[in-house]
Amino acid sequence: MVAAVWTAISGFTIQRRIVNRPARSRRPSSKSTPFTRWRAGHIVRLWTAMTVGLWALLLSVFAGPPLAVNALFALGLLLLLVWTPGDVPDPGL
Repeated sequence: MVAAVWTAISGFTIQRRIVNRPARSRRPSSKSTPFTRWRAGHIVRLWTAMTVGLWALLLSVFAGPPLAVNALFALGLLLLLVWTPGDVPDPGL
């Protein structure tokens, strides 16, 4: 249960940290651009939302409490429904 809740919370916090991270200007060879950070952040968010549902499935397989299983499935679906990609930054920057 703790792992599923941590996954749900970390998906949104990690995504924001990735997207809002400033590009390193000292390293010109860095491939980190606003677009690649945006894409990586949203991939992390989608995977963590899906992982909440997988935790519910595992809890169901190992005879977890039905209320917790249903709540985690609902939370996973809600996280997937709430997700929106937002504005795409210019990939050339």
